[in-house]
Amino acid sequence: SALLIPARNAEGLINGIHVKPHRNDISAGESKGKYMWASVARSVRLPDGGFPIFCCWYDWSPADTVALIEGGLKPCIFAHLAARVKVIGAAGGQFWQSRVELVQALARLGARRVVLFPDAGAVANFSVLLNYFRTFQLLQDWSVEIRIAWWGQADKLVGLDADDLLSQVSNVEIGRMSMLYISEFWNHVPNHIRGRAMQGRHSEVFDQVLAVREAGGEPVCVA
Repeated sequence: SALLIPARNAEGLINGIHVKPHRNDISAGESKGKYMWASVARSVRLPDGGFPIFCCWYDWSPADTVALIEGGLKPCIFAHLAARVKVIGAAGGQFWQSRVELVQALARLGARRVVLFPDAGAVANFSVLLNYFRTFQLLQDWSVEIRIAWWGQADKLVGLDADDLLSQVSNVEIGRMSMLYISEFWNHVPNHIRGRAMQGRHSEVFDQVLAVREAGGEPVCVA
């Protein structure tokens, strides 16, 4: 048995299914991943080559702001607990892998601003950080305003993910959450991760994103 999580697009249509199997139902030869896609012929890509995304919202959600949250189940939980913001989720936080789906969803939801809610410990994980910055590249190309929600979740062991945060803290504490510019978010990235980002083979991604001057943001020294 397993939990099935529908991946709905911004029209409310299901274009994929995420599966969370019970741990004791996995045989020795199967994937040990926490989630997997239900697929035909091992393909989960849509006709345009992208992956399904998870759009969750209520009719009274604000019209111009969308939250971006990693995963398929967490965005649905977050949207339910918050009940005041439109949410888009992507497996593994790889929004950039669903370029067409993302731009269509943002247009359909009337988004002018997105707020990324990083998982706890994301700033210390190079692969996750690279996915975030590749997504920032797309959003900057589309002239979408970007903010990053920050509540001190630098450490994966002690920090809370966004859905856990909403379930455990009061509205007053949520109100103290910081909304960072990319340049301010970058300041929370450990030095060794920054060095790898700026000197590795994906350095042009970070260079391009950090070179964009944000209204109200601070310039970044990438030397």
